[in-house]
This record gives sequence, structure tokens and C-alpha cells, in this order.
Amino acid sequence: MANAYRTEQKQLIDEILSTDKDFSCDEIVEYLKSKGTPVSVPTVYRRLAKLKEAGKVNSFYVDGKLRYRRTKADTGFAILKCNSCGKSFKLDCDDLHDFSDHLMSHHNFLVDTNSIILYGLCKECIK
Repeated sequence: MANAYRTEQKQLIDEILSTDKDFSCDEIVEYLKSKGTPVSVPTVYRRLAKLKEAGKVNSFYVDGKLRYRRTKADTGFAILKCNSCGKSFKLDCDDLHDFSDHLMSHHNFLVDTNSIILYGLCKECIK
């Protein structure tokens, strides 16, 4: 029964993470505050850690800030990180699954398509 216990805070954290967007811990804290449910940063981090341990969210860095996103089996995304200016960009792309399938079938390696970081140069730095 203890596992079935759900606080309003947990429900609101799960609600914001049910979108296709990614969020920082601070953004989640602000969201809960806007819903009239103030919560501490450590409480949100504990919830995110439990969700990550359960495989329900992934975490990744964008511009030095840790972000969280709901894990989805049917979509993949990658972070594109510029080696020159350091900017990061999120790439939502279904072709990542084709890449993952290729690596599995030809190289016997299973890629987590929810946590790929590709390094290179952004459009501005190529100029």
C-alpha cells in the first residue's frame, strides 16, 4: 500500500513530465509553486531520482544545466553539442531508431536513444 501512496506533489511532478518537453529541477519547482503547491528543491530531486531509477525519466545536460524528460520507447532524441562555442541543441529525430537498429544488427550493441550526445560544430561556428 505504501507504493500506491501519491501526494499532490508527486502527481504534479508526473503531470509536468508527461509532456514532450524537458525541464530543469528549478522549472519543476516553479511549476508546482504556480499550481499552489510549494515544494523544496530536494523533494523534487528525490522524486526525479526515483523516476530515473525506475527508467521513467532520463537526465541530460543542456548548456551546463541538468534537464529531465519522460522516457518514451517510441521516440528518440539527442543533444547536439558544439565543440567550438559550447552551445547545446536538442534534436528530436525518429531516424535515431534506425541508427540504433543498425548498431544492434551489425555491431551487437544496443543504444539508449534517449541519451545520445553528438559533438561537432553548429551552423554559426562552421562559417
